[in-house]
Amino acid sequence: MKAQTLRTCCYTLLLRLTGLYGTIGTLAALAERIVSRASQHWLVGFEARNVPAGPINTIAEAFEQPQVAAREMLVNVPHPDNPALRLVGSPIKLSRTPVIYDRPPPRLGEDNSLLEMLTAPRVS
Repeated sequence: MKAQTLRTCCYTLLLRLTGLYGTIGTLAALAERIVSRASQHWLVGFEARNVPAGPINTIAEAFEQPQVAAREMLVNVPHPDNPALRLVGSPIKLSRTPVIYDRPPPRLGEDNSLLEMLTAPRVS
């Protein structure tokens, strides 16, 4: 299917779902109609028409998903400035060599001397 055809199909479907089909459906009118309903309304409509769709979560909503806990994607890493620091965990899960979170992220400028040493010109 050509990209233009796909765009036309998607646009027409959105116009039908929003009730704007057959009207002069501008993008502004379409956007106004879409934000007037909860995302679940649109997801149900897309699912009924076998259109793959999913919600766009906020960061808070994403971290509330059960798979985040199941995959240990939110880890506690105590930091001198924030003992309750929570960070995104590694998506790579290896059974024999699991990721060890033994150091917090550096403070601003904390590793500058190491970076200067690594980027200094080498004398031959």
